Amino acid sequence: MTDPHRTTTRRSAALRALGATALASLSGLTLLAAPASAATQGLASSEWHGYVCDDGYYRIRTPFNQLVERNQYSAWGQAIQNPDTGAYNQQWKLCHYNSDNQSFIFRSRQNEGDCLGVWKQNPNDGATGGEGANLNLFDCQGWIYGNQIFHFLYPDPGNTSKVILKLGHSGFYAALADQSGSTGSAIAQFSDRVAVFTLEHLAS
Repeated sequence: MTDPHRTTTRRSAALRALGATALASLSGLTLLAAPASAATQGLASSEWHGYVCDDGYYRIRTPFNQLVERNQYSAWGQAIQNPDTGAYNQQWKLCHYNSDNQSFIFRSRQNEGDCLGVWKQNPNDGATGGEGANLNLFDCQGWIYGNQIFHFLYPDPGNTSKVILKLGHSGFYAALADQSGSTGSAIAQFSDRVAVFTLEHLAS
């Protein structure tokens, strides 16, 4: 009989190896001046504070087949992974700057005045802006700085729904804080760890 713990351990090890391989290959990845997903081509869009936003919303699926969500129980609006519930706190409006479609922001459908990012703009600000800083949701209705801007790297340029998320202010990469991929794990930024996320477009 299969030991589920060993199966989970093997899967976690395989995913960590995939992340390590992606990190080692970053120099060969392509930063494309293109929409986030092939599915976005031809979609209607809207303007928001100098950003062009795709109509509809996106889910951000993690390498552990869970979704990035705004933690309902965190006063800081921390971003974590959880199984799909269909709730608005797991859905995101994707926007790019109108003169630079390499710079993206994720607006929460639950509160569209809040965007995904890390608290501090200085990558030397330790736990709130630097190595290992958690991603949170906070106001982005005024000026949007690099700590809420993401650049997309495509491990496979032919499949632009698969992305590595690179923070604009630090150049660090979004990944699971818990490398075993446990439910409820925080999403954080790291200089030496990457994760490949999948963007899934919802029609409404």
